Amino acid sequence: MMGFKHLYALLVCILIINTTACGAIDPNTPLVSIPYRINNEGHYLVDVLVNNTAEFAFIVDTAAENTSVNLSALEQLGLKPVYNSWVMVQGANGRTRARIYKIDSIQLGAEMMQDFQIAAVPHNDGPDYIGGILGLDFLSRYTVMFDCQVERIKLYEKHAQFLLDKSISFQKIRSGIIMFSAQLMDQPVTAILDTGARRNVINWAAAKQIGVIPGDFRLQPDDPITGATGKRLSQLSVLPSAMIKIGTRVKSQQAVTVADLAVFNVLGMHKQSMAILGTPLLRQRSFVIDYQRSTLSFSPLATGQSSCKAG
Repeated sequence: MMGFKHLYALLVCILIINTTACGAIDPNTPLVSIPYRINNEGHYLVDVLVNNTAEFAFIVDTAAENTSVNLSALEQLGLKPVYNSWVMVQGANGRTRARIYKIDSIQLGAEMMQDFQIAAVPHNDGPDYIGGILGLDFLSRYTVMFDCQVERIKLYEKHAQFLLDKSISFQKIRSGIIMFSAQLMDQPVTAILDTGARRNVINWAAAKQIGVIPGDFRLQPDDPITGATGKRLSQLSVLPSAMIKIGTRVKSQQAVTVADLAVFNVLGMHKQSMAILGTPLLRQRSFVIDYQRSTLSFSPLATGQSSCKAG
């Protein structure tokens, strides 16, 4: 029979799982807690120090496989491309060839990634002050919290343990892009979590599944999509209101653009019902991405609350 002292110790370990004595890391002590801001285009922006020289606003992008720096920022840093080195960069709406540059370091708060190569892409979408994209090669090394209550991104050790319920599992594709099951108007859809997307996008397979076809009276004209590669997709339509559900925590009426983006073909899923879920949906709640355990957790909304913070 278990003695009282052993039982008490076990209960303490269960109830206070954030103590190192229980083999867990305190989730209240992130490695980095840095403020973010959401600009008029809907991007999560953080300040990143490049080469310990200059600070730039980077888009935090959970669907970008690699960190990239815009040409204007590289020129400001005085960097030259690696001789005769090119790479093909895949964006949401196509591919482009980009020069390779060597970066000594990028730093977010106290966390740094050193001695790596990046693709330099022209900045064709959004304000000029954006210096680059913080991608999965950096983010997936941590457990990442987007805390909208205090508007901070928090990075934890990848083995950190959170007492979170209602988590959903996701599949990591390519270099860690998050793909999971969601619902669109109560119909199943395969979704990609994309904090770099300033709108929600579904393909025509998903639209037809909910009874929306080209020329449908519910559709309205939408603005063109221009991704990081500079390729422009025009003559788009938007469904102004569609119910999106993720697990039991997320249930929100959202506008969804309908477009057969090139990235759906690249992923080999153009015939499936697909969705890219971007910041209009994501910024309503705090959420945690646990890359180690492949789980995604959203915070609940308080009674009567429509979003995390007003505005």
